[in-house]
Amino acid sequence: MIERSLKLLVALLSELAQVAGQRAGLALDRAGRAPASRTPARVVEARGWIEQLAPRVTALRVRAVSAVPQSGKGHEPAWGALAFEPSGKLLVRTRAGVVRVDADAGDEASADDVTPWPAAVTSPDGTLRWIETYDACDGVALHATFAGGDDMRDVALPVAPSLGDRCAGSRGAPARALAVAWGPGGLEAIVEGQPLLVSPETSRASLLAAFLDSPAVKGAPRSPDGKVLVASTSVGLLVRNASRARLLRAPELDGTWADQHDCAVSNDATHAACVRAGKVWVGAWDAP
Repeated sequence: MIERSLKLLVALLSELAQVAGQRAGLALDRAGRAPASRTPARVVEARGWIEQLAPRVTALRVRAVSAVPQSGKGHEPAWGALAFEPSGKLLVRTRAGVVRVDADAGDEASADDVTPWPAAVTSPDGTLRWIETYDACDGVALHATFAGGDDMRDVALPVAPSLGDRCAGSRGAPARALAVAWGPGGLEAIVEGQPLLVSPETSRASLLAAFLDSPAVKGAPRSPDGKVLVASTSVGLLVRNASRARLLRAPELDGTWADQHDCAVSNDATHAACVRAGKVWVGAWDAP
C-alpha cells in the first residue's frame, strides 16, 4: 500500500512540474484517496508545490445564504445550482425558482426575471444527455455513458482507473466528473482531475491542454464570461484564468473543502460560492 501511495505522489510531483496548479491540486485529491495510503510528509510537500503555482489567498469574509439550492442527485453529472451574473450577484436555483443574492450585502430576493436552468448536461441540440462516468473495473480506462432516445453510447476516456484492487459490482464504480461546457467542439469536462474533451458525436475522447472558448452556461464551474474556472479540492478552491491560478481558502471552511460542490466564480474572481450539506455559502477575496 505504501508503494502505491509513493507511486501516486511521484506522478503528482511530475505533473506539478509540467502544468499549472489547477490540475495538480485535483491530482493531489486522487493521490490521497483509497486504496492509496497518505504519507503525511510527502502530502505536505506536495501542497507546498501547489501553493507555489497557485498562491493561497484567505477570504475577506464568508456569508451563509438562506436560499436552499436544488442540486443534482445521484452520480449523474449535472449543472450546479449556483451561477454568478456579470454584475457580481449570485443566482441560486431552488425548487421554487431562482433567488438573487447580493454577495457583499447579503440581501436575497426572488429573481423572477431569470428562468431556472436545467440540471441535466445535454448536447447543444438536446439529443444527447451525459448520464454517468464510471470505472468499468477492467484496469484500462474510465468510461462515460450518453443517452439519446433509445440509443446508449459508451465512450472510453483517456483516464486510467485508480491503482488498487478491482472494484466490486457488475457495473463498476462511479468516477468523479465535472461538466465544464458542451459546445460545437464537444463536451469539455474534468474527470478524476483530468481535463478532457469528448467529440461532438461522442465517438472518442482526448485530453485537453486548455479549455475551448465555448459559451459559459449557468451552473458550470466558470465565470459568466467563461474566462475563469473554479474547482473544489481537499486543499481549497482552485481558481484559474488564462494567466494565473489561486488557491482560495477560508479558516471557517477548513476541513470541508473536499465536500464542496456546485461551485461558481465571478468574472473578476473576487467572489466564489459553493454548496455543502445542502447549504450555500458565498465568499469574497481580494482581486488577483
